[in-house]
Amino acid sequence: MSQLPDPWLTVLILAGGSLNNKQIGPLPSLSNNPADLADGSGLARDQINQHFRKLDGVKQCLLSDQSNTPIRPHLCDSGLEKLLIEPQSDVIASIKKALPKIETPWLLLQPITSLPTLDVELCYSIELGERPIPRENWSAVEAPETNKPRFLSRDQSVSTDEKPSHPFTGVICAPTELIEQLLPAAGSDLLLLAERLWKTGKVRFRMAPWMDLGHRATYSYSRLNRLKSRSFNKVSYDPRADLIRKCSSDQERLVQEYNYLRNLPLPLQRFFPALASQNMSTSNQEPSCLELEYIPFPNLAELFLHWQLGSNGWRQIARRLATARKIMLDSDAPEPTPQPVSTKWLYSQKLAKRLSLLRKQPPDLTSNLGLKWEKFWESPLHLQLVNPQGRETTKVMKLTSPHAASQAALKALPPLEKPQQLRRTHGDLCFNNILADPYSGSIRMIDPRGEAAPHSQWPSGYGDPRYDLVKLLHSCRYLYDIVCNSMFHLKLNDNVLTLQIDVPQHYDIVNNAIQEEVIKDELNPYEERFLTASLFLSMLPLHRQEPLHCVMFSCIAVLILENRFDNVLKASLSI
Repeated sequence: MSQLPDPWLTVLILAGGSLNNKQIGPLPSLSNNPADLADGSGLARDQINQHFRKLDGVKQCLLSDQSNTPIRPHLCDSGLEKLLIEPQSDVIASIKKALPKIETPWLLLQPITSLPTLDVELCYSIELGERPIPRENWSAVEAPETNKPRFLSRDQSVSTDEKPSHPFTGVICAPTELIEQLLPAAGSDLLLLAERLWKTGKVRFRMAPWMDLGHRATYSYSRLNRLKSRSFNKVSYDPRADLIRKCSSDQERLVQEYNYLRNLPLPLQRFFPALASQNMSTSNQEPSCLELEYIPFPNLAELFLHWQLGSNGWRQIARRLATARKIMLDSDAPEPTPQPVSTKWLYSQKLAKRLSLLRKQPPDLTSNLGLKWEKFWESPLHLQLVNPQGRETTKVMKLTSPHAASQAALKALPPLEKPQQLRRTHGDLCFNNILADPYSGSIRMIDPRGEAAPHSQWPSGYGDPRYDLVKLLHSCRYLYDIVCNSMFHLKLNDNVLTLQIDVPQHYDIVNNAIQEEVIKDELNPYEERFLTASLFLSMLPLHRQEPLHCVMFSCIAVLILENRFDNVLKASLSI
């Protein structure tokens, strides 16, 4: 390995063709470009990039068609070289077109639909699913452990007596020259290349968990295995019990959630996953955990970012959400009804506390933008917006500094926090915490905040109803999930931040559905402006490990406070 050049290996991510007339996932894709294939709320190319970028001597190239719609922006693109070629008839023709641009001695073919699970090895290899299963519409290898494995093409019909076989993941690693010599004629399956490589006598099969997003039979399983855990939470799926197990180092918050779910009134229980056990489970290996009913629905962040649900589908979900909120708000208050309380613990106190944390532990922008956080935070913003084609669409906007914006928010919040009777709320009603069946519109709300108002007689789960609405607006109107999933590009040149942010093409449909069915007139423009901006600012220390996310949240907060956020939407529509 030490004698190999650096880089010695190119990972060629195969993302040619189109997703038109294909339904991978819950619905038709919002983008017909395979490079934008979704992996839950994120993108498959981001997962692939994260897997390989930690390895020395490995270069990654994204192979895509020039005629496809523009690839949606993503931060991972800075670690991927894009090979844009003319559309080809099939994957073999695409590889042949790309080979003259491959300069490393070794090549690894990585279909974008296959999420990688194995580390790279310097060996001739063909990757197969580790578990033999009945073959459907994919290629496979039967009896790979023998001297006469049987290569079964996806175009080959499945016989009634065919034995379970190991799915072919499409991942092949070999010297670049050898792959070029053995590539079959255009129109062939990648499996034929694999078979030719095996016949050289140098190849071994590598067995891996089959994490494939390209087949209906495996899409759900692959998504489940990519469940995201937060720094203080560990979330996993138990396939045998068909439940979600949630453990946390923040035991107080976990107990609050448990009590919230256990004490739900009967009419509300159908909008939340059921507790799978009456007590929090414990084990020797982990702290106490919540065991919850598994709900096999995508969350609204996934649907918003990646899937074509349609106007009526979004209206149906929004109406179910409005119904759930009405039942919440109509729930009987505890007897005797406690005194009205200020909601400053949700807004100004939270913001002041989080800003203090931010000062003590600021994000590190030196490697991303080449400046210190304090410089960014205290300097007026100069912001340039870019459209989906990468062209500038506005003059440089001169805005206040994020620090000045945070002080303006702190000054504006107290009049909005006057004492009030609290109501039952979810407490964190963002798109990521709402699961929805895209066909029926049924919803389930997850991860409720069961905290109680401090220094009051109000029980846990009661708060300001506006808080839930503001969290919804973060997602449907102010692109919170776009930022969390890194679907933007950000550059700094001559003190000007150049921003390209992805706005889903059905943004107006989704925003109007939530506004007209759920928000209605419960928030006035002044409340929306300052409550929404303050929560964007308050989440900064929680995202300090993603410094560019913090920059984006700061920019969005400033744009909201200065009534300039519409410029982001106009830029996305500019041609």
